[in-house]
Amino acid sequence: MVLPTEALAQLVADEWGVQKDAIDFQTMPATRLARAGLDALPAARAEFVRRVAGYAVDDLLHYFAEGPAELVRRQEASWGPVLDWARDDLGLTFCRTSGIAHVNQPPETLASVETMALALTDFPLIGLAAAAHWFRKGAEAGAPVAMQKLALCYFQGRG
Repeated sequence: MVLPTEALAQLVADEWGVQKDAIDFQTMPATRLARAGLDALPAARAEFVRRVAGYAVDDLLHYFAEGPAELVRRQEASWGPVLDWARDDLGLTFCRTSGIAHVNQPPETLASVETMALALTDFPLIGLAAAAHWFRKGAEAGAPVAMQKLALCYFQGRG
């Protein structure tokens, strides 16, 4: 397996190093992401770009609670800086709302997200797709923080 960074190669090697009598891929998230980057993504690149762009349409980050006040405060403290970063550093303006009614995102924002995803090389793209998936899972059902961090490392080229 030829990987793009030494750090990612070390993560994969460490996962293999702790396997005993049977190989348990459920305990090998870096290996699974590496295989996806090497095997699945090149043949399905358009699908991964579509998936990433799709998260921008209705990500839970856009939907703030109406109450109680403490929950709204925590969401603002956690999600506000992410939305500010997207606007200030990436030029992406997302519409936020309170409650659960769908809010349409600006077409130019969605087109920009797709363009940015298309510009990524394979491993950052697989990392972004995985990060979006795991962060959504985390928001919905307490996904493992380790998976969220690993996916971000792929995206940032540190994995």
